[in-house]
Amino acid sequence: MITLPLLSAAPGAITALAAIFWSLVGALGSSTSTWIIQRHQDRRDLLARKIVRRETLYSDFISESARFLVDAAEHSMGDPQNLITAYTLLSRIRLGSSRQVLMKIRCETSAGT
Repeated sequence: MITLPLLSAAPGAITALAAIFWSLVGALGSSTSTWIIQRHQDRRDLLARKIVRRETLYSDFISESARFLVDAAEHSMGDPQNLITAYTLLSRIRLGSSRQVLMKIRCETSAGT
């Protein structure tokens, strides 16, 4: 029969090593869960900032377009330079939008003409 000297010599050492091992496992699990939670929170914060930026951009475009609509209803557009702001906002919308949004814009603008 083969006996392991470590097991027969120091049973208290095995208990201490097991306690240290499980302590390390617990610390690793805690660190991993903290990292995952922080990562998802960062993603949510980034998404929230993108949504706010997009809503502001759309709001600016709607305000500028409404101003031009009122101006056009009152009289004819005398200076095409006034449309630069609206065109700039529309270009920023196109730059930051997904492919589905751009396709929807194309469908609606081609149906309206």
